[in-house]
Amino acid sequence: WVFPSPKGPDGRLTAPTRMRWSPHAHRRTFATVAMEAGVLEEIVGRLLNHTPLSITGQRYAKPSLDALRPAMEKACEELRNRTSARI
Repeated sequence: WVFPSPKGPDGRLTAPTRMRWSPHAHRRTFATVAMEAGVLEEIVGRLLNHTPLSITGQRYAKPSLDALRPAMEKACEELRNRTSARI
């Protein structure tokens, strides 16, 4: 089931229900889709403006927007493909 529910009699939603939503859900969706499209986790983190874990990433490596653009385009293309398939 796309929307499982432990409260439903057979483990699924049985009627339209208001779902809890937050803006952070969009960030999680973007990160998941980008990684599934083949963008490396470290690059996804940069696109989300996360601080890298390594000293090199924190202090020395500062990729330009032009360097990150191909990964962003790949993620956006995957999002477009997934949403246009439903229209």
